[in-house]
Amino acid sequence: MTAGRPFYQNLDKNGHGDLRNATTLYLRYDIRFPAGFDYGKGGKLPGLYGGNPGEASGGNHGNAWSTRFMFRNGNKGEVYVYTPDGDGYGKDIGLGSWSFSPDNKTHTIQQSVNRSTGKITVWYDNQQVLSQNGAGHRRHSFQECLLLHLLRRP
Repeated sequence: MTAGRPFYQNLDKNGHGDLRNATTLYLRYDIRFPAGFDYGKGGKLPGLYGGNPGEASGGNHGNAWSTRFMFRNGNKGEVYVYTPDGDGYGKDIGLGSWSFSPDNKTHTIQQSVNRSTGKITVWYDNQQVLSQNGAGHRRHSFQECLLLHLLRRP
């Protein structure tokens, strides 16, 4: 994939309004990179989002937050975090704590975000690979959206 688009999911409209004020949300999905995949200069993968669409992206900073998976420096994984308290640009959390495997096999990636503590936890193939504070959005609810975004930079 060379480009992607955000997919915002309104929790209220989808019958999950009870999650708006949840302490912790989890996101889990399977991913596969073909053997010999060229990771290029890096890429963004799906993650969690809270707030109004478009308020947590480079230079455009509102009252939203996001915790998206990324790969950089080849296949090194990280969580890229935007917070309302930041400068409008993301913060790298855990770069190299795991690596995405270009082996044409399906792997599971999961994250949890605890709004009360700011802790982000990541599992890769059911092994915990990261547990670190840094979400920085304790006073902001999960509000309206879950963000899924795919982007690979050539």
